[in-house]
Amino acid sequence: MGRIVQIDDELYQVVCGWWEAKGSKFDIAKEVLYEGYASFIGTKPIFAAYLYHQNALGWLAWVAANPESDSRERQIGMKTLIDGVTEIASRRGIKLIWTPTNNASLISRFEDNGFCKYDCDVVHLLKLV
Repeated sequence: MGRIVQIDDELYQVVCGWWEAKGSKFDIAKEVLYEGYASFIGTKPIFAAYLYHQNALGWLAWVAANPESDSRERQIGMKTLIDGVTEIASRRGIKLIWTPTNNASLISRFEDNGFCKYDCDVVHLLKLV
């Protein structure tokens, strides 16, 4: 029902709007983003995330949802995104995908799609250079 596409310059601007609507405290520079993927239902983008990888470890980061999507679209969009990214990761020899979040809704959606909690109460710190 859904599909994923690689994020291009135009879609990056859309995702930046999602981060801004969510209240992101800083701009996520395009230069620090790696392979971006977005899930779509029809022509509507639903979720986006960036996949970093080294050796057999993948890191799925900067997850964002279209603030104009509803719960059903988000359920389908997250499954589509995770299934697509998992397939891409598998083809690259990635054995483990790690993703950080403290958003209860995202945690639930990740768990519904095969992720499990392994570390709680961790704070991730960033420094712009």
